[in-house]
Amino acid sequence: MNALNVLAPVDAIEASLSQPELERHPTNEGSVSFFRGRLASLTLGGPVAAPGRALEVARDFLGAHPKAAFFYVGTSQLRELAPLRLNTVPIGEDFVLDLPTVEWSPSILSAHRKAVKAGLTLTELSRSELTKLEPEMREIQAAYLAKQEVKCEMRFLTRLCEFAAERVGRTFGLFFKGALLGFAVLDPYTTASGAPAAMLNLFRVGPTKLWGVYFAVVKLLAEKLAAEGLKALSLGFLPLSFSPDHPPASKQLALFRELAKRSPYLKGLRHLKESFPARRETRWLLTPRTLLIRDFVTLFEAMGVYRKPSGATTR
Repeated sequence: MNALNVLAPVDAIEASLSQPELERHPTNEGSVSFFRGRLASLTLGGPVAAPGRALEVARDFLGAHPKAAFFYVGTSQLRELAPLRLNTVPIGEDFVLDLPTVEWSPSILSAHRKAVKAGLTLTELSRSELTKLEPEMREIQAAYLAKQEVKCEMRFLTRLCEFAAERVGRTFGLFFKGALLGFAVLDPYTTASGAPAAMLNLFRVGPTKLWGVYFAVVKLLAEKLAAEGLKALSLGFLPLSFSPDHPPASKQLALFRELAKRSPYLKGLRHLKESFPARRETRWLLTPRTLLIRDFVTLFEAMGVYRKPSGATTR
């Protein structure tokens, strides 16, 4: 078991906390993983701490980094961190499929049926198979990224693909009529109730005329995980997605959401995630600032979308 699982809270993002770009602030009661940006520092999730100690760990961290913000905090930690009196705003949602019972929509059932009939299969890859297939996987990823709005591989909320060097996640090959079409990487985590679960960290698919590959693959993965006894498959985070219970908390967020609607990448991501009968878990930003621009610029920098100018100082 990952050592992080010994502490609370367990979280779908826990496998990403070991990314080399992140710094770690340890205390006797836990730790905080964060990205040090040009304008501010931004955590990835709330404190990883012993039960009832998250506030203590958070205060220790803010003592060393008073301008830092907590990003991607789960609702379960909000009450404990409330005494920090930070500006608390919803910044998006995780989409989670509860296993084993999923009420699939007709479009997903159709995509799955047609893809399987056409010859799509899903196979977990061993380390030796990953080594053999890595050149093809790299070509598939390069072709995939070349078609995206953001041409680089994003990080922070997702881990970079490690191919044959992967040691945390499970890699599944997508084969079409025996040829490698793409791959998916699942990261393990434990739910708040202690049940085993997985998060879809990466999905890559090469050029194909086969319709609905993502829908079909998610259904195949869900069926396999359910058969293994896992209780949830997280499809990951959709930024600036707000449930009726937690609408945009300010005009700033409403404006950011309107701007996001112009992004082909985010529009496509929204379409894919909202097509599933998923449970939505709100994620929060806890920041010392009223104006959120520094936090969002730091997020883009952490994700690799915005590059820090050479010679710029950090704080």
